[in-house]
Amino acid sequence: MSDLESQNAREEAYWAEKAASVEADLLTRIPENKLRPRLEPTRRAVELLGDPQKLYRVVHVTGTNGKTSTTRFIERLLREHGLRTGRFTSPHLVKINERLSLDGEPVSDERLFTVWQDIAPILEIVDAELVEAGDTKLTFFEALAVLGFAVFADAPVDVLVLEVGMGGEWDSTNVADGDVAVFTPIDLDHVERLGSTIAEIAKTKSGIIKPESIVISAKQPADAEKVLRAVAGERAESISFFGDSFVYVLFEDGTDLYWARSRVLEYLSQVQSRLPEGAKASLGPDATGVGWIYEYALVDRSGRHDLAQLRSLQDWFLRFELKTVPDVAEVASLGGMVRQYQIVLQPDKLAAYGIPHSKVVEAIQKGNQEAGGSVLELGEAEYMVRASGYLKTLDDFRAIPLMTTDLGISVRLGDVAPLPDLSPAKLAQPTWVVLVGEPGECMQTDTPAALATLHWLRGLRLVPGQLELLTVCAGAVLAAHAGLLTGRDATTHHQHLDELHRADPTCRVQSNRVFVTDGPVCSSAGVTTGIDLMLHRVSAVCGPVVAAKVAQALVVALRRVPQDAELSPFLAHRNHLHPAVHKVQDAVSQATRHDWSLANMANVACTSTRHLTRLFETHAGVAPLQYLRSIRLASAQTALHSGLNVNQAADMAGFSSDTQLRRAWHQAGLAGTPSEPAS
Repeated sequence: MSDLESQNAREEAYWAEKAASVEADLLTRIPENKLRPRLEPTRRAVELLGDPQKLYRVVHVTGTNGKTSTTRFIERLLREHGLRTGRFTSPHLVKINERLSLDGEPVSDERLFTVWQDIAPILEIVDAELVEAGDTKLTFFEALAVLGFAVFADAPVDVLVLEVGMGGEWDSTNVADGDVAVFTPIDLDHVERLGSTIAEIAKTKSGIIKPESIVISAKQPADAEKVLRAVAGERAESISFFGDSFVYVLFEDGTDLYWARSRVLEYLSQVQSRLPEGAKASLGPDATGVGWIYEYALVDRSGRHDLAQLRSLQDWFLRFELKTVPDVAEVASLGGMVRQYQIVLQPDKLAAYGIPHSKVVEAIQKGNQEAGGSVLELGEAEYMVRASGYLKTLDDFRAIPLMTTDLGISVRLGDVAPLPDLSPAKLAQPTWVVLVGEPGECMQTDTPAALATLHWLRGLRLVPGQLELLTVCAGAVLAAHAGLLTGRDATTHHQHLDELHRADPTCRVQSNRVFVTDGPVCSSAGVTTGIDLMLHRVSAVCGPVVAAKVAQALVVALRRVPQDAELSPFLAHRNHLHPAVHKVQDAVSQATRHDWSLANMANVACTSTRHLTRLFETHAGVAPLQYLRSIRLASAQTALHSGLNVNQAADMAGFSSDTQLRRAWHQAGLAGTPSEPAS
């Protein structure tokens, strides 16, 4: 045996011993056959690690029979398409490495031990928290799941094919949000934990179906299929069974039903040629209350009735007659409506003029009626004289007189209801409604002006590219009170995050973000971030050249992107008055490439390493080396956004290699990768 071979053998033996110690540590925990129906401990552990399970796409596999085989099939197919894959399965035969595979091969002993060393302190923290709360420490499988997520993030992989341990809903693997949920045949198993019937077991396993995911299922027993269809219909984007596949298309409230169905039919006809032979695409039945079997129209061929009269005939006579016909459940009427207007008053304007609400109502009633006259007798016939005074346009409403001031100035309805009409028909070009917060600890929503604004906001029908809402700072809170952030991602100033959540609990509040976009709604954290948001929208609508000119005019040096943190790392941990700590922080920020060992940082502060650590933790709330890493990561991000490659960015920021940058990136939980940072 050559010297090189001997060296390699010794190295392999060393890492094999270290990997065996990992398995030994895991075996000291509660065995995996005694799983706990809980998710919070695992979720807490991955949260402290920066949620590594969010760094890659996930295919989640559950069922009763064939899970491991199916997981292997899927992983191999993904590899054949050029993707780097991770695979998580259980149990193992010889070594625990078999459960964690990278590109089809068990994870190396060195990687297994290295990552375990990284996560061990985190597991100890969670264990201590659980014991303090009167609960048991992380189990074997919970700790293994955390290890697996960290291994795959460290690799990193493009896709993880993830097999559940047991069930699905409360399985430790379910802290990952699967883009695809795969169900192998479901049968009675683990009835003491999952349920005594197939339907109950299917309900537990369906917990891996996440919002907007894709569901793929093998042929299932009728009870299991019923459960999966119901859950997928509520959450998933599509569900495919053996023999048929269902795709759910969701439209925003207010979308015309028949327009939406016609668009779906149009797209189905376009994809039919690309489907496998024998596959046929079709649109499901109209499942709303306005579905029809027979359609008819009232037509006045005599010309003696207008649309309003025809609608009255339909609603008050013909509809009731048709409902007496056997098997007719409902008769829906469309068209012929009398045009309606909504008037939004501003209470502060009314108060300024001393005009009560009742006077406005009275003025509108008087201005929108016919006036009767006398009777004329012509040729022994009597003719009634009347004047038609019905209001027909918005300008007619705005011109309604309310009062005359002491100075002889006429006050009209348009003077106390000035908020613009933003109906889609009135928008000739893209329109932005900008809500700006107000000074103070919380938004005042009970003032007359706020109430009037909220009333007006609730009437908006936001459409991407046509009518959009942009909020600055606490303006998002006002939008939430108006119901415009329901089910949407949004942000606001860090002092108003809790207030925003209280205003609309369904709003997905994003913390520490410069701005957030979700369809026609964009929200920014503060005044300066509002500038970033406006430049972002200007760039999207008018192009980057125009946005650059606007930024130049505003003297804005750097335009931030949505994924940037609200609080810059260069400003974080600086809210203190200790001069020595500030001196070290200034030195690190100005020369990130310097060899900043703890000793070198202590020399700058003219103190010992131990004392410097105490000073940093007391005044800055962070260890010196942790602060150094955050500054170097921020510098690397800036370099990457400026166009430098990963190697150049790593060198500029002071990392020893691109590998060290990637590791720090993933440990910090940053979005994307250094090669493809989030934009």
